[in-house]
This record gives sequence, structure tokens and C-alpha cells, in this order.
Amino acid sequence: MILPPTPRQIHNSFGIRQSMKKIFFTSLLLLIFAILKCDDEPRDPITLRIFSYYQSFTGSYTVDDSPAVAFTSASSFDTGTGATIYYSEYEIGEIDSLSVSITTSNTADFLAIRVFKDGVKAKEAVSSSVSSLSLTYEYDE
Repeated sequence: MILPPTPRQIHNSFGIRQSMKKIFFTSLLLLIFAILKCDDEPRDPITLRIFSYYQSFTGSYTVDDSPAVAFTSASSFDTGTGATIYYSEYEIGEIDSLSVSITTSNTADFLAIRVFKDGVKAKEAVSSSVSSLSLTYEYDE
């Protein structure tokens, strides 16, 4: 013969269920808070450097989903050997993604796009004897 549960047994099982629910929801809230907290951490600043040997350049870069920023080679210097190096540097700041493309009017002996994260080279695209070059960078690479 099966006996129905006593009021004490019913109360104890209800209390256990309530405790388990509290533990589950508390754990869930802590997990959500931890995930949201991670997204708010500051990111290292990004610097973009572009080089071209013998040819000036034009180009653009796009940060995240912002409109493209157009640029031209900002400075040049003679190496003393008759070679002129064109150079530009841009402090981009905190980003998620960066896309860069450059073009020269004639073939350049050397083109380079370099991305630095907190002063350390994070990614680069280099090529010889070309008139265009591009690079895409994701912060977590």
C-alpha cells in the first residue's frame, strides 16, 4: 500500500526545489554579469603605418562600421641613395576591426601596411613591385 506524502515531506521537497532555483538563477546572473564585464575592458590603442618606396600613395581606412577615411602619403624623405620613401602614420585608437587599402599611380618597389597594437606590430601586408595593397585586421587576431 502506497501512503500519501506527509505534510512535512511535501514542505521539505518544496524547500529543496526553491533552494535549487535560487542557486540556478544566482549562478545565471553571475555568468551574465561576467560576460558583460569582459566586453567593457579597454582595448590597446591601434597605430597604422604605411610605407612606399619611390611612389607617393593614396588610400583609405575603415574602422568598424564607420565611414571610410581617405588619406595621402603624409611625408617623404630621401635615403641619400636616391630613393624616396613615402610614409604616413595614423593613431586609430580602440577598434574592433580595421580595413586599409592603398594605391600608387605607378608601380612601387615596395609597399607596406603595418598595424601596431600598443606599440607592438600585430599584422602587416607587404609586397614588392605593385601599385596597390590592402589589409584587414581584427582586434583579437
